[in-house]
Amino acid sequence: MGDKPTGAWLARARHGLTADAGNPNSAGLALVSIAAERIMGTCPDGACMGLERTQSLQAALRWSPHTASLVHAWQVVALKRALDTLEVAHATASFGRTIPIIAEVLSGTG
Repeated sequence: MGDKPTGAWLARARHGLTADAGNPNSAGLALVSIAAERIMGTCPDGACMGLERTQSLQAALRWSPHTASLVHAWQVVALKRALDTLEVAHATASFGRTIPIIAEVLSGTG
């Protein structure tokens, strides 16, 4: 399952929760695990970037209100990672590439 423990646990959660996606709570939590994998860069299909990562966390809330605490926690993780990227890139030529990352996080937090 890779060398990243968080990625391995998220993959296990995704597999188990998507298998039970007929249950609204499991469907919502599956969306959280998929978004979390994308935020952490451990998604299985390699397409971890995109402007909808945090927006899919909001979709999880529509499936089940029981996902709220995990949704909010992963929004904080996404924001922290975006801010770290912005801080590192601030004095470099890659600063402009961080703007979409910040925009994505802000668009998905309401």
